[in-house]
Amino acid sequence: MSEKPVYKKKDFISDQEVRWCPGCGDYAILSSIQMAMTKLGKKKEDIVFISGIGCSSRFPYYMNTYGLHTIHGRAPAVATGLKLTNPNLEVWVITGDGDGLSIGGNHLIHALRRNVNLNIVLFNNEIYGLTKGQYSPTSSVGTVTKSTPFGSIDEAFNPANLSIGAGATFFGRTLDTDPKHMMEICKQASEHPGVSMIEIFQNCVIFNDKVHDEYTNRKTRDETTVFLEHGKPLIFSKAKNKGIRLNGFTPEVVTIGENGVTELDETKFDLKKSISLGSNIKSAHFRTIISGWGHATPADSDGRACAEWCFRTHKIKIDNTDKFSHYMGPIGCGSNPISNQGGNWAPDRAGWCPGMVVPVRIDKFDSDLSNSTINFEYYFRPWTNNFAGTPGYNNKNAYNAISTFIVLKSDQQIDAATVSN
Repeated sequence: MSEKPVYKKKDFISDQEVRWCPGCGDYAILSSIQMAMTKLGKKKEDIVFISGIGCSSRFPYYMNTYGLHTIHGRAPAVATGLKLTNPNLEVWVITGDGDGLSIGGNHLIHALRRNVNLNIVLFNNEIYGLTKGQYSPTSSVGTVTKSTPFGSIDEAFNPANLSIGAGATFFGRTLDTDPKHMMEICKQASEHPGVSMIEIFQNCVIFNDKVHDEYTNRKTRDETTVFLEHGKPLIFSKAKNKGIRLNGFTPEVVTIGENGVTELDETKFDLKKSISLGSNIKSAHFRTIISGWGHATPADSDGRACAEWCFRTHKIKIDNTDKFSHYMGPIGCGSNPISNQGGNWAPDRAGWCPGMVVPVRIDKFDSDLSNSTINFEYYFRPWTNNFAGTPGYNNKNAYNAISTFIVLKSDQQIDAATVSN
């Protein structure tokens, strides 16, 4: 196996003069991507940058790699063909909000849904820059430009919503003022086995200056920007005391330490809900899917070595009273249809098995719930992690994945249930 090449940033700088307007955010993006290329372990000869038309599309000239400057909006189509022809290439598509979301919209959507292993970088400055300042698909309602002198009346495209709706398997958003974050997003995109879509908030100093100032200005950015990190709570602000939680199905900003809000209870994990029900309900039941695994002492009270093999009983409480029980016990892992897989697949887990469908637990109410409000709580049986602090044993947490729905039936029209904290 050959060693990974070692590069410096200068190895990715071409001999072409960089020609963007002074102060353009593209300079920072170019520098960050050139640095990111040094972290990928790819040979320069295996990297290709493909662009369409626009200010951003000058990018391939400035990268000391292979590159193609194609026609307006067609970069994703050309990149798809190149990747299918030579799957070993590291293919990057450089586009803008005009090139990628207007004339190239369909090509972008189909590249995302096909999940070809491309890395697509969209520079979003909410304006057409190269053609001198017309409104773009991402311009906000009311934006005054040369083509909308009385303000845009169109709702703006949201590249994140568009990407996820089209089936993109990776979406990342970053800022042209945050080179460290840009490099990390590019590295993660390259490592992702499928299509990656990166949106960069980029500033056009000539035609749409400070359009992203709310997120890039040092005075305000800490209060308006949330960095999403896998497995970490949605905590932000300069004091790190604000978080985002769901109020029913609506996200809301809360301040940690006020009104009983704590990082652990409110912004990570909330299993208490108030459910208000309408009239004409004939029957009601909960549908719950839950799998759990955790760590405890081999001298567990069930007499078994633990981790995901801990058998547990959890409960649904209604109005603070135990109503339904869920025994997390064996479901027959030995009958797993994927029986020839390697590893320890056969022993029974706590309510789940590798490669098998997690069972749906149905709990029926035996009383009329019309015009009532019930207080729901999912209660996990407490456990003690006696391995915490044990040398060589670093996992100090237990994990549970759970989803519960309330299903209402009637022979007449009924109102949807209202869920709140």
